Order: sequence, then structure tokens, then C-alpha cells
Amino acid sequence: MPRLLTHLTASAAALTLFVAAASAQQPPPAPGAGMPSKKEIAASLAQQGKPGPEHKNLAPLVGEFDFEVRMNVAPGVPPIVAKGSNKADWVLGERFVASVTEPAADEELKVGSISYFGYDKRTKKYFWFGMDSTDTYSVYAEGDYDAATRTFTLYGENLEEQLGGKAKFKNVLTINDDGGRTMKIMVQAPEAVRGQMPPGMADKDGWFSVAEMVATPKKKK
Repeated sequence: MPRLLTHLTASAAALTLFVAAASAQQPPPAPGAGMPSKKEIAASLAQQGKPGPEHKNLAPLVGEFDFEVRMNVAPGVPPIVAKGSNKADWVLGERFVASVTEPAADEELKVGSISYFGYDKRTKKYFWFGMDSTDTYSVYAEGDYDAATRTFTLYGENLEEQLGGKAKFKNVLTINDDGGRTMKIMVQAPEAVRGQMPPGMADKDGWFSVAEMVATPKKKK
């Protein structure tokens, strides 16, 4: 909407001229004077807002997958695993990828999620916006793509009450050789609480793994 709002602002300025002329009982400007037509707006939006070559790196995210959420509990303790399915599609003219995860019908720990992935041509950054059924907030992270490792590393900040306030997190999303993907969510513990964490839970910089999501392409029947 930002680019569209720019056009609408210009239109609003032209509309002001019509109102001023009417209140002064003067002939208004010719219809459409100073105002872009819908065709002109459409052409401008199509050119300036079209996806770039960087969007092609998001293509492997699209498809239907079997899905596992592996939640880490403590060092040396096997993760809690919840199974489900994932479907991801291009939306809004292949500008973004919308990804929806549903829990398996027989899964006791039902975790669902909705995510959007994209690339911002203004900031030259990839981004991820996500929500899930475990809480009532959303998360946002942005970062870069490494073509050599086929990995997106996206950074954000989130309120972590158990850590005493806001903490940095990162989403490390790697495209696997089988066409699936692995998403690792890590949180950086504030220095004030690092000494209270179990040995081996975090690295020297305070980063520790919260969860890992693995998407495996569904086999064609």
C-alpha cells in the first residue's frame, strides 16, 4: 500500500483544488486535471513494485510438505516432536510466500502456524513474519541469503518474559537437498541470565536453540 498511498496523496491534492474552486463558486479544473488515471497508477505499480530476481530464492519454500516441530527442552533431553503438514504458495503476484502449517489429525500436541516470507527491495533484506497457535503474538525477522549454503539468516527481537525482557532471536532457514527445508529458531539470552543457564545450553554468545522445524516434500501418490 505505501506506493499506492503516494499516488492517492497526489490525487487528494488535486481533489482539494476542486473543493476550493467549488466553494469560491469558480469553474473547477477540467475533469482529471493533475490526477493520475487508474491505468497510469496500474502501470506505475506494475513497474516499480514488481518482484526482483532475489524473489526466486524463495521458490523452494513453495509446495506441500510433511512437517515436524521439534521443541528443545534441556541439554541432553530428547526434543518434544509434534507432527503435521505444511502448504506454501506464492501470493500477491509472486511477491510473497504464504506458508500454513496444520497439526496432524492424531497429534496430541497440536501446533499450527501461518507465516509470510518475502524480499524488501528497499532494504535489500529478506523477511519473515509469523504467528502460531502456541501464543497470542507475532514475530518478525529480517536478514540475508547465502547462496553457497542456500541459507536465510533472519534476525529479530521478541519479548521473552522468562528471560526478563526483550531478547534477540534468529531464524536460520536452510533449503535441504531433498527439496525440503529446516528452520532453526534460536534466542540470545541476555548477559544477566547466561550464568544461570544449565551448562551446555547456550554458546559463548548466549545463543541457544528453542525449536527446529523440518519440512519434507510429500511423496507423490
